Amino acid sequence: MGGVTMTTMPRALRLGFGILAALALAAGPAPALACSGPVATYGDAIARAHLIVVGEVSARRFDGAAYDLTIEKVYRGTATSPFSIGATSDPGIPPMCAISFDVGQRVVLALQDARDIDPFSSAGWIIKGDGSLLVEGSISGSPTTAAELFADLDRLPNTAVPTDDASSRPLATLLGVAMVALAALLLLARGRRPRNLDLSRPPIDGYWPEGED
Repeated sequence: MGGVTMTTMPRALRLGFGILAALALAAGPAPALACSGPVATYGDAIARAHLIVVGEVSARRFDGAAYDLTIEKVYRGTATSPFSIGATSDPGIPPMCAISFDVGQRVVLALQDARDIDPFSSAGWIIKGDGSLLVEGSISGSPTTAAELFADLDRLPNTAVPTDDASSRPLATLLGVAMVALAALLLLARGRRPRNLDLSRPPIDGYWPEGED
């Protein structure tokens, strides 16, 4: 008895195999997961971040694609309240892969890019009422309490850029204002001094008498 071949196989069965083969070709390779990437260590997340801030979430926009923060402290970079992170315009669909917060939560953020809150390029922590941390993002080796996290951040070099208020303006700006004021005083004093001085006579009340023209 001969083996079963495509020519001897019933027509309906051959048709079924053909449909399955066509579907397999059309499907192609399985798509990658939307949320995938290397898991960053806690140390890497802090070292690579260009912005590290503590703040409270004041607004949730675009269905979680962006947030507004009231800034409490800046450890690295520059940020003033209100500060926005995430999408700058409505992406149209909810983000499939992003760190997520609720309004009113106190958070710590370590971001490589303030416009990119992907959990594989950003690190976020929610500070709970008991002082423990809820990690937002794919971070391994993270502290478990806010006290531990703040202790680590306090040991970082102070690279925060001062905000533009009177108490924290750069020293160079203050020195510039002082020099302008001093120059104005010198010009004023020079204008009040007699033009023709007789230095051969003793000064009167600290001023030399005016000479003859």
